[in-house]
Amino acid sequence: MNITLSLIIPVYKVEAYIEACLCSVLQQLPDWAEVIIVDDGSPDGAIGIAEEVLCRYPQHKLRVSILRQQNQGLSEARNSGIAHAEGRYIGFLDSDDVLLEGYFSILGRLLADNPLADIVAFNAQRFFGFQQRQDPAGRHPGHRTGQCRPPAA
Repeated sequence: MNITLSLIIPVYKVEAYIEACLCSVLQQLPDWAEVIIVDDGSPDGAIGIAEEVLCRYPQHKLRVSILRQQNQGLSEARNSGIAHAEGRYIGFLDSDDVLLEGYFSILGRLLADNPLADIVAFNAQRFFGFQQRQDPAGRHPGHRTGQCRPPAA
């Protein structure tokens, strides 16, 4: 398998959000990406829900894995995911967030157009509850969403 992106999703106490998170990823997961779900010792039913969601997407079975560990915190969960990642790029998605439609197609285009890129950064929309609301401030001044610069010499 030729994996370009390893998307790491740490899971801890997100029973109410994990289904939407995973569906937003798996509905658009390309062949060049893998998903690493890290169960950080979540005491709720989040991992059971994650397993149910994964059953709905059998076509991705070989590119989605679940790592289990005792609770060690967000940073250690991310590091565990990195240790198992096969992709050239590492991405993180919090398990109470969702990817908007088109995320992977935009990312794939950016990476194809900028094969020497070291980092790709995206902006975000804020959600409060299940109502969508864009951050009134818009883009963070330091972010260059959808733009790549040549690698530093």
